[in-house]
Amino acid sequence: MSDGFDFSELDEFTNQMLEAVNDLKSKETKSFVKKEANKLKTKEKKMYQSMGIGLEPTDTPQGKRIIDKFKSGKPYKFGGDDWSCRAFNSAPHAHLINNGFVHKPHKGSKGKETFVPGWHFIEKASNQFEPEYQADVEEFVGEFIEENGL
Repeated sequence: MSDGFDFSELDEFTNQMLEAVNDLKSKETKSFVKKEANKLKTKEKKMYQSMGIGLEPTDTPQGKRIIDKFKSGKPYKFGGDDWSCRAFNSAPHAHLINNGFVHKPHKGSKGKETFVPGWHFIEKASNQFEPEYQADVEEFVGEFIEENGL
């Protein structure tokens, strides 16, 4: 006899509910996932702006337009049954600003290789968005339960 709680049946019920939502409301689920990806895209854009990245004037058109390159992808089934949708930045150097990079001096010039640390704005935005996403999913599943009388 164990002293703790056994949540295995509750987890199984939750999985069955998610499968039912995917099967019965696949069109609505697809649009829900796309809306959530758009919300995450907006959070990433706001996080980028709030950190003050890219506000300095540049001569390159890429530097001016990185704020316009935040996008959300198409919803797709990931791993067979689960809907997924990406929120990303399509600028060719966005991953360098986010993750950091090694700056190498030009040939013949003095200096050492230095690591330029990244801002990690995508991770910070996704961490901020996670509780909001969980609440939206619970609300979506709750509406499904009310509609179907489960």
